Amino acid sequence: MENDSVRLLPFIGGRHVEVAEFTDLVEPYAGRVFAQIGNADAGTVSDAVSIAASARREMAAMPVHQRARLLRAAADLVQSRAA
Repeated sequence: MENDSVRLLPFIGGRHVEVAEFTDLVEPYAGRVFAQIGNADAGTVSDAVSIAASARREMAAMPVHQRARLLRAAADLVQSRAA
């Protein structure tokens, strides 16, 4: 890993989760490692699926106008970071 690359941890249930192993993310044109992605083990994946299922039930119970507001805010955030 080069000094200017970053380590990205899985983000599950509103927090970053520590992992033991990482995979290099290589920029194809320059051939340089620009990040390392944390590899989730089976337990971490299981936790993520459980949390996502719980969030799905919570979102389904939410009134549509509240869901729309949340999704618009998420889309705006993604769009602002892409610029």
